[in-house]
Amino acid sequence: MDDFVLGELACVNLRDRSRTIADLRLLPRIAAATTDETLALIANHRLYGRGLGWTDAHLLAAALLARCEIYTRDRALAKIAHRLAIAQLGPR
Repeated sequence: MDDFVLGELACVNLRDRSRTIADLRLLPRIAAATTDETLALIANHRLYGRGLGWTDAHLLAAALLARCEIYTRDRALAKIAHRLAIAQLGPR
C-alpha cells in the first residue's frame, strides 16, 4: 500500500469507512518515492501530457523502486504501468 493511495481513498465516500481505512492500514507499505525520483520518472519516461496526475506518477515511481506491481482500473495509469512492466493483470 502506498500512502498516497491510502490518502486518496480516505478522501472519498467509503462504505463502512472506519473499517475500510483500518483494513487498508494493515496492508504492507512501500516506501514513498521522493519528489526528485518522481520528477525524474516523469522526465525520463516522458509521462507528461498522458492523463496522469501527481499521485499517479508518485505511485508509479514508488512501485518501480519497490519492485512491485500496480493493479488499477484507471486506463491511463494502467497503460503506463504496463509500459513500465509493473502492471498486474487482473479481471477485465
